[in-house]
Amino acid sequence: MLSDLPFVPGQRVEIIILAEENSPDSPLEELRQKIDRATEQILAGNVTEGELVFEQLQPRLRDE
Repeated sequence: MLSDLPFVPGQRVEIIILAEENSPDSPLEELRQKIDRATEQILAGNVTEGELVFEQLQPRLRDE
C-alpha cells in the first residue's frame, strides 16, 4: 500500500510504469560495447581483431 502521496482519496491518477531499457548487463548493451571496442581497434590500426569481432557480430546486427 502506498502512503504519503499528494492525492486526495478517490482522486483519479495516471500511473505509468517504464521498463529500464538498457541495463549495463543487457545483451544489447554488451553488443554495443563490443562494437565500440572493435571500432576503436580498427581506428587504431589493429584491424585483425576488430574485423573478427565485426564478422561474428554481423548476423546479430542484421537481426536487430
